[in-house]
Formats: sequence, structure tokens, C-alpha cells
Amino acid sequence: MPKNKIASKEGGGVAKKARMSLEEKTGKKVITDKIFYQKTVE
Repeated sequence: MPKNKIASKEGGGVAKKARMSLEEKTGKKVITDKIFYQKTVE
């Protein structure tokens, strides 16, 4: 379990850097209050 925790922290850090880089390049926020996908039941 500790290895999973470490891996998830590292993965989250990578994702954060990628998001911030994209936002800087495009000048637009990736995450907004308008972006929300509700899971539908089929």
C-alpha cells in the first residue's frame, strides 16, 4: 500500500505540471466550474 501512495503522489505531481504548462501556453484554464460531466445511468 505505501508504494501505491507514493506512485499516486508522483502521478498527481506530473499531472499538475502538465496542466499548468498547458494553461500557461494557451492562456486558458483547464479546470473551471463550467466543466462538469455528470455520470449517467444506462
